[in-house]
Amino acid sequence: MKFKFRSKLTAVFVGTAILPLAAAMGFMLTQMRSGYIENAVSLQQKISDAAAQEFSDFIRRQFITLEEVARIHLTQALSRESKENLTDLILFSNKAFVEIIVTDVSGQEILRKHRLRVIQPEEFVSRSDDEAFLNVKEARVYIGPISVDEGKPQFVVSMAILDAFQNFRGVVIATIDAGAMQRVVDSLSAVGEGGRAYAVDKRGVVVAHPDFSNVLAERDFSFVHIVAHIRDDGKSPDFRKPYENELGQKVLGSFSSVRLNLEGIVPMPF
Repeated sequence: MKFKFRSKLTAVFVGTAILPLAAAMGFMLTQMRSGYIENAVSLQQKISDAAAQEFSDFIRRQFITLEEVARIHLTQALSRESKENLTDLILFSNKAFVEIIVTDVSGQEILRKHRLRVIQPEEFVSRSDDEAFLNVKEARVYIGPISVDEGKPQFVVSMAILDAFQNFRGVVIATIDAGAMQRVVDSLSAVGEGGRAYAVDKRGVVVAHPDFSNVLAERDFSFVHIVAHIRDDGKSPDFRKPYENELGQKVLGSFSSVRLNLEGIVPMPF
């Protein structure tokens, strides 16, 4: 089943820098240089692909959890108390979830559960103007941009609640801790033989990087050639040509786009 959805995380690029070339190339013959480049590009492409796949799998798991919440709130046999208790159970069994919100068809919150604080019914608000609500009425799912809140990268995902006849019944919204993405780039950079992996969103803003200060500062990497080239042209640069990374080093780089496969999850007749 094919479908489209709006996402501000659909063009995430993973760049890997392998050894400053000034130090690596000075003593090589032309033939050796060519072989080194091919091997380096091949390695960094594998690292980029691995990171992109882990990001995709992580996001897919969050939508599977959203689907569980949607099913609970469409089950008429369950009391409100049972629905709240089951939502609590889901929230605390998924370490990535910070908050879960359920709205009615108008966007008014009917339930909100937070990992760190108790939300009272009088605190419920309307989400009718939120992108997380508006976008899913057409596209069925939504993924928001990553932002930093109290030193932690987070993003919002949402899914339409549809009944058995595909009628729109509301939206389930979740705030996700993006720390898992940071752990991916940290682990892959540790095995990158002097290079590192990082991720940016479609604007070129860093969302995961071994130097976490780049994430906290929401630093724009559009000045880096490989990021600018892909962001502006949507095409792959020549990976065999070195470019200057954010540290001013001559490096080779590669990237992989995060492609989400939500088939079998949404849209879904409950």
